[in-house]
Amino acid sequence: MNHVRIAVVVVSVFLCVSAISASLRDISAPSASLRGSSASLRDQQQPTFRATTDVVIVDVGVRSNGDPIAGLTAKDFDLSDNGVRQTIDSVQMEDVPVDVSILLDDVMDVADDIKGMTENIGKIVGMVRPTDRVRVMSIGPYVRDLIPAQPAAAIKSFGPWTPKGLSSAFDGLAAALLRPVEPDRRHLIIAITNGVDATSAIDIRALRDIAKRSSATLHIAQVDMDKEINPPNPPIYRTGIERLTAAKRAASNEPIKYFWRPMADNQQEVLEVIADSTGGKLYLPGVFTDRSAAAIFKKVFEDYRRRYVLRYTRTGVPRDGWHAISVTIPAHPNYEINSRAGYAVDPSTPSPGAPPASPPRVTTPRTIAEITDAYGRGDYAAAMAGIAASRTQTELIKDFHELNNPWPGSPNKESAFVIEMAHEVFASRRQADQSPARRLIQDHRRLVRGQFGADAFERLWLFAAVAAAQNTLDNEMTDEFAEYGLTRFPNEPRFVLARAVAKDTEKPFGSLAREAGHVKEVATLYDKAIALDEVTVEARIRKAWLLYRAGGRAPEALALLDAAEAPAGDPFMAYLRQIMRGRVLASLDRVDDALAAFRAAQAIAPAQSSRVGMMAMLLRQGDRTAAETQAARVETMPASAGDPWWGYWLGDYRRFPDIVRRLRELSK
Repeated sequence: MNHVRIAVVVVSVFLCVSAISASLRDISAPSASLRGSSASLRDQQQPTFRATTDVVIVDVGVRSNGDPIAGLTAKDFDLSDNGVRQTIDSVQMEDVPVDVSILLDDVMDVADDIKGMTENIGKIVGMVRPTDRVRVMSIGPYVRDLIPAQPAAAIKSFGPWTPKGLSSAFDGLAAALLRPVEPDRRHLIIAITNGVDATSAIDIRALRDIAKRSSATLHIAQVDMDKEINPPNPPIYRTGIERLTAAKRAASNEPIKYFWRPMADNQQEVLEVIADSTGGKLYLPGVFTDRSAAAIFKKVFEDYRRRYVLRYTRTGVPRDGWHAISVTIPAHPNYEINSRAGYAVDPSTPSPGAPPASPPRVTTPRTIAEITDAYGRGDYAAAMAGIAASRTQTELIKDFHELNNPWPGSPNKESAFVIEMAHEVFASRRQADQSPARRLIQDHRRLVRGQFGADAFERLWLFAAVAAAQNTLDNEMTDEFAEYGLTRFPNEPRFVLARAVAKDTEKPFGSLAREAGHVKEVATLYDKAIALDEVTVEARIRKAWLLYRAGGRAPEALALLDAAEAPAGDPFMAYLRQIMRGRVLASLDRVDDALAAFRAAQAIAPAQSSRVGMMAMLLRQGDRTAAETQAARVETMPASAGDPWWGYWLGDYRRFPDIVRRLRELSK
């Protein structure tokens, strides 16, 4: 069966965290212009889909027992605009142009399927008509346009592109659903996703609310399923992160498990409801039928072209603002009717995003001798690039052992290099190389001890080892290094907090309502960290998120977040505190306060998660125009930007670049 395979995988986010750290340092004191822009959305240009006249069109699907109904005329429909009955001027089918938005999960596991995906996109482009426009969006860590909206004939090729990161499926779906569309066109969205969300700022409830207010028709092609090897009878199908069987992992050297996602809103049933509410559908793979992306689109598009387009001239209601639409067929009350929920009036244009910066070019050494020589000269970028580019990292580690200390007069330099080398190997995610890198740190621990007992360099070195382990998302390794650190530096705050984060990471996502024992154990570890002044604020914030995820404990979580106040000198956690406050307050239906929290986060860092949170709350307030403004900005944010939300479960890894710089300075 030809299908596109898309799955969430865990990837190294060192470059992402470096970008986040740099951006947060630059904006630790928000400028007046930034504060002003987040506080006065209505003063900015605000894009939205609407007419510049009083003529409105409504896309309507009519079915009976699942089959489309043809032959209806204007006299058959009853349409009201904000409760006022309207006169339908015309009813059309087929000839109304369509804007087609294709959403792709943009994660590293699609790398093997780039050719298949590009072929599917090409087939889809070939099916649309000359009057239709096509846009391709990626929903990786950032939501962005791979192909801006344009006539299909203008698209000569698609790809290749480099998939990366974790999926923000909910944020991408929300942005697409709110995308402005001209009133004389229709908007069809086909999302090729497994429905497993990893990094979105909004939850499934917010996405459902947005879908109810959207004018688009959404179809979700969940084509990320593989059959079990040697399947039982009947076959078992697994989706998302469940799809890799033990046998397949062994054959492909893929990870035993995916260690981390900030949340696990893999709620297939709710996604089906969301698609249905727009007049669309959720498609699951079939055993005997062709469920490739192109095949699904062909069926969807043929059906979509058989929907009615009702045109009327708005009368009896104010022009500006939100207009709720109701469509019925009085003579046939049993017909199933799908139509847009409404529309808004107030045109404008979004600002384009800045292009991503080009990465610097470095000369890449190959052998361990060349790598250590570059490191000794202070050419750290070249040394790390050489380790990262090596296809035999285990052999590099072996060669390093045989080389002995390349800097006999500076043992601290060797220790610093060991940490950086292990980090680069960890970041590669190649399973065969992980254990040798882990043993490299384990073996070196006794060599880094100070001559007269534990000293500042050893503590910093162990801190780096813990941070590097946290980036692997391997809670067992993190706990091992943190526990060892506590044997050398009892009650060291960062090691105490790292043990709590490691335990929390065992079950980091989704609701923990059925995991009372786990919640209690992790909360106790966080309480130990709360008692230590250096990490009190961060430990409270992390415990609050634990309680919120446990379900039904939002008031307790909010009390902890409020008690934490703003972490001094740590804009990373200050941002996350406001994002969490926004999520918790939204769950308590305190929409105005939630919006204020998301805006506060946006003032700290102009990131996707805060914008999407603002978008969802603005829509709940009924301010669709401002919500659409945020939706457009989400899609135009530069791909080079970072988002602190992605780094929550990485603990102190955000500090790793600074720790390494200090180790280098102390080893000269």
